Amino acid sequence: SAPAYAFASVVPRFNAGLSVDDGCKGLPRSVTDTTKAVHGKVDAWKWDFGHPASNPATSTLQNPKYTYPANGIYEVRLIVSTSKGCTDTVDKKVNILGRPRLTVTPDLTICLGDTVQLLATGAGSFTWSSSASLSDTSIPDPRAFPWTRTRYHVTLTSGPGCSNRDSVEIDVKSNPSAFAGRDTVVLQGQPLRLKASGGVRYLWSPATGLSDPE
Repeated sequence: SAPAYAFASVVPRFNAGLSVDDGCKGLPRSVTDTTKAVHGKVDAWKWDFGHPASNPATSTLQNPKYTYPANGIYEVRLIVSTSKGCTDTVDKKVNILGRPRLTVTPDLTICLGDTVQLLATGAGSFTWSSSASLSDTSIPDPRAFPWTRTRYHVTLTSGPGCSNRDSVEIDVKSNPSAFAGRDTVVLQGQPLRLKASGGVRYLWSPATGLSDPE
């Protein structure tokens, strides 16, 4: 008998791929389909963002966005299909963080020409504004030497797309010109009322014989 032949068409396997960056809870995260198909084209997507308590936690868009409501490590899954009938699956973990806690130096007042050290506390990397009057914009405790009232903003970044921001204002006052009154001659034992001007707080010396040196 004559041999029988059957012909099969073999379609090269395609590679499913996805891209997603770590980020903050409560902020939309973009997920991107990076699938490569040699024959046919990808025409169907099924995403599962790995958070069962959130509605909805799936999508059929090619490049959707998803907002994670809580911290944690989640596994994103993408199932893709092509016009040739092929299907492939890919998984990738994403780390979702909370906004980092940030505290900064309270607002304060300095004299013209003085230098003050600022302090920001928190876990992550720091970036300060107003670099013209700061010793360093990438450390938590730079020295500030403003010549006029200046508000310094600091951003604390704990991960990709995850940051917090606060500020401190430094008011700059000119050095006061104090006036303690004219020289005066009084009889021994008689009281004399002294009066100073030009400042907001005064310290007299020597304190001997004064009712209140401050």
